[in-house]
Amino acid sequence: MFLKRNYLRLIGAEVRDSCGSSRTGETPQAFTPRRLTARPAESEHLEWKSTTTHYLVNRIKYVKTAIFKKNRIFH
Repeated sequence: MFLKRNYLRLIGAEVRDSCGSSRTGETPQAFTPRRLTARPAESEHLEWKSTTTHYLVNRIKYVKTAIFKKNRIFH
C-alpha cells in the first residue's frame, strides 16, 4: 500500500478514501457542476420551428380544395 500511494503521487493521480478526502482539503462536493444563475435567451420564433403547424395548414388547404372541386363537379 505504501508503494502504491507513492506511485500514484508520482503520476499525479489523487488518492481518495471512502470519505472523499484527497489530503488537499477538498471534498467531492467541490467538484459538482454548478447551475447557471441566468436563464438562457429564448428563441424569438420558437413556435414557427415546429413542422406540425405547417402540416396542419397544408392539410386544411388540401381538404378545402378537395371539397371545392367536389362541389364544382356535381353542380
